[in-house]
Amino acid sequence: LGPIELNASATKFDGKQNDGLLATLGLSAPLPLGQKLMMIPSIRATWADDKYTQTYFGVTPLQASRSIFPRFDAHSGLQDVRASVNMIYSFNRHWFVGANVGVSQMMGDSAKSPISISDTSSTGFALIGYRF
Repeated sequence: LGPIELNASATKFDGKQNDGLLATLGLSAPLPLGQKLMMIPSIRATWADDKYTQTYFGVTPLQASRSIFPRFDAHSGLQDVRASVNMIYSFNRHWFVGANVGVSQMMGDSAKSPISISDTSSTGFALIGYRF
């Protein structure tokens, strides 16, 4: 979409403990800051169905009876939103370094779940890469 990149994905799990569905929609905008430096801000949102949300954030009656957590039925909806920024510096056409910082906010039943310790998390990483 011009200078904006749109990405979408869907993941269907197929297992005894989780046969849920995740769908993610994101936007990013690569912004050159000179010939060697690129900044890529991005935002994304993830939706989860009932089965996925109950598997990871729900507490069944049996689980509640064996733990300190109350029963909790988790339903489908927006699971989280995330904003991040990538910085990439190219030394030449092969070698580059990069760094990423991001923050994620849980939403809906994922955030309301009694097993969620913190609804906000942050991440960061750095890398050295080689393009073939």
